Amino acid sequence: MAKTVELSKSYTGAGGPFASLSFREPKWADFIDLGEIEEWQPLGVNEDGTSKAVLIRHQDVLAQYAERLVTAPRTAGDLQLLELADTLEVTAAIRDFFLTARASRQPQTGSSGDTEKASQTSAN
Repeated sequence: MAKTVELSKSYTGAGGPFASLSFREPKWADFIDLGEIEEWQPLGVNEDGTSKAVLIRHQDVLAQYAERLVTAPRTAGDLQLLELADTLEVTAAIRDFFLTARASRQPQTGSSGDTEKASQTSAN
């Protein structure tokens, strides 16, 4: 589903003024060409034996997604005009595509954590 980001102010691009930007949902080719926007990198092990990791966000990949997914009449060039607050809103919208897609693929679990039971309950 497409997303529209309402900007904090109006900007004037080559195609005229705009106060919002719309982005289409990423597709197969987008993901295959650009890959993940973030990934967990291992940092070793805590004293209690649990793994440590840090989330690395690939800002360059986020930018490429925004440039590719922005919809007409706006263009990738319009993104260059954005101030920081609006840039953060755009990157949050792009990231939300990934969060929403992953959440939609999570198996349903019942209160006991039993996925099979949840499937049977929702089917009835």
